[in-house]
Amino acid sequence: MVLIKSLILIIFFLLNSVILFAQKNIEVNKLDSVGKKIGFWSEIHSGKKTECFYKDGKLNGAIITYYENGELFCLEFYKNDTLVGDAYWFYEKGIIMMSEENISINNSYIINAKSNKVKPVYKSYLKTYSLKGTIESEGTILYDDSPLFESVEYGKWIYYDEVGKIKSVKDYPNGSIIPVVKGVNK
Repeated sequence: MVLIKSLILIIFFLLNSVILFAQKNIEVNKLDSVGKKIGFWSEIHSGKKTECFYKDGKLNGAIITYYENGELFCLEFYKNDTLVGDAYWFYEKGIIMMSEENISINNSYIINAKSNKVKPVYKSYLKTYSLKGTIESEGTILYDDSPLFESVEYGKWIYYDEVGKIKSVKDYPNGSIIPVVKGVNK
């Protein structure tokens, strides 16, 4: 069901991007009178193209990021500069890498590697997938900027084998730092 929902959302937002670019005289990367970003923005960061909308200098709506080859990398949603809803990440060949559901502001504290009590910004339910499209793991994740970097597995996590059968279940009541996602550069 999540995969079907994600495909419908992706098609919807990609069509909206195509329609937007088909219109003439669209101003891109515009600043208002006080220097805040407004309207449609298209930028390149670390070789990836990002398209998004700003209102009063804050991210609002879908943010679509593409690999250098034009394939979809990520689809996220923001409201007033805050990540919300669901997000989808893809391998370069278009296969889903991971999906996040119910992204929200985090209220849970964890103990980091330096034994300090910290509270990551975001919390969501994450599912990761292999290059073959089979589920690899799922559970709650805590993070500040992106689930791809410096994320923490929190609570119950389920791990699957290469055919999608449960391999193990672990509980991380204080969090467990997970490695950077394979094949993705910041």
